[in-house]
Amino acid sequence: MTFKNKFKSIIFLLISYGNAKFNPLKNFNDSQMSTLIENAFEWSDGEARYYRDTTVNIITSKVYDEIRASGKNISLPEIYRHMSEHHSGKETSGFLSQLSILMKSPFAKLLEDLDGEALSLMEVITEKKCVYFGLSVMGYGAISRTLGKLFLGEIQIHTHTLGITYEDNATGGKNPITVIIDEAGSLYFKDLINLQNKGRSSGIRLVLATQTMADFEQIDPILLKQIINNTGCFLIFSQTNNDDAEKIAQTIGTYKT
Repeated sequence: MTFKNKFKSIIFLLISYGNAKFNPLKNFNDSQMSTLIENAFEWSDGEARYYRDTTVNIITSKVYDEIRASGKNISLPEIYRHMSEHHSGKETSGFLSQLSILMKSPFAKLLEDLDGEALSLMEVITEKKCVYFGLSVMGYGAISRTLGKLFLGEIQIHTHTLGITYEDNATGGKNPITVIIDEAGSLYFKDLINLQNKGRSSGIRLVLATQTMADFEQIDPILLKQIINNTGCFLIFSQTNNDDAEKIAQTIGTYKT
């Protein structure tokens, strides 16, 4: 598949011949990889935070170096195999359980990086390619959300890198990166607002598509206000809900016809 602007497309799907393999941890330092993992997976609050902190510490201080010493590439499947064999315990059991579900899904083979040829989003950006991630929330709910947060988290870290690379907003605007998230309410993660708010200075154009405003409001009523306040352009179709129509009218204004 090739677009008129000659951007080569890459497809990450469960069903499609020639699917690309992606390694969202590739080209990051240890702290960045751990941040990505911590934000993508679910962790309990309260006393259970001890298990999160212990798990992240084990991954950061031991697992990465041990995988490198074995001559293998760091990837989620490799982290799972290594921790299951060498660091399986009470503290890491919750994380390994979540990772096990992902590794037993059809997506696992697309996250392998045995030969070092799996792509990262930075490589896609550098080579000016177009990538489509097909993550079915209906068919693979929790797994799709985890993968969605991994890829969005990868974009956020690259936003930091690009922000350092570009001296000002104008330079970033000359090298735009468009990120389109359909059913954005299903793939929400806590730093989405930062990506929306600060990404533009790095040339990130974020498009959020949702069925209703309630998709964001059910996550957090304040979230909807934040998204609206950080949005520069609205594309709105016919509304069947009076409350949503009123909120939109208050946001963008009205005129007499």
